[in-house]
Amino acid sequence: MGGKSYDAVVSIVFLIALLSLFPVMSCTKKTTEPENHHGKGRVEWEKTFGGSSYEYGFSVLQTSDGGYIIAGTTYLLRAYETDVYLIKTDINGDTLWTKTYGENDIDEANSIQQTSNGGYIIAGWTNSFGEGWEDVYIISADANGDILWTKTYGGTLRDFSRSIQQTSDGGYIIGGYTNSFGAGYYDVYLLKIEP
Repeated sequence: MGGKSYDAVVSIVFLIALLSLFPVMSCTKKTTEPENHHGKGRVEWEKTFGGSSYEYGFSVLQTSDGGYIIAGTTYLLRAYETDVYLIKTDINGDTLWTKTYGENDIDEANSIQQTSNGGYIIAGWTNSFGEGWEDVYIISADANGDILWTKTYGGTLRDFSRSIQQTSDGGYIIGGYTNSFGAGYYDVYLLKIEP
């Protein structure tokens, strides 16, 4: 699907609840004054999550209960090791629970979606599991973040996922990039997996 250069699918989503935007100029014949339109881009609240290490959030979405789910990575200082990091919050951004997934190497999450059964599907990459240097890493979790199943996909080299969506048949479509397959050094990698 690609040439001899670096082709990638990248999706980054940031979490911030906004209410009001910048003031808009309102002009009349007599005067020009800023007019403040409340409710358009103003920060309603902001939160931070994590401990004394490095934590990164790469994907966020609002869940069916009105809260939010954040997927990312936590870096463990004791070794060169990262784990998938999941944070569930209420509607105000207060933490309800957190989960980490992974083993003794690098495991990262780049995308999360809520599934039709109320659980979550997480896409990232790993070199703790799988056959290659890095492999696509998919985690299915229930509504409490407990793992239902995990899968890895890829070849003998480096394969990454950046985005995942549940499809109408209950399966999943995954977008990422690979240098195990394709015509170039890295090529777009699209996987469809069954329910």
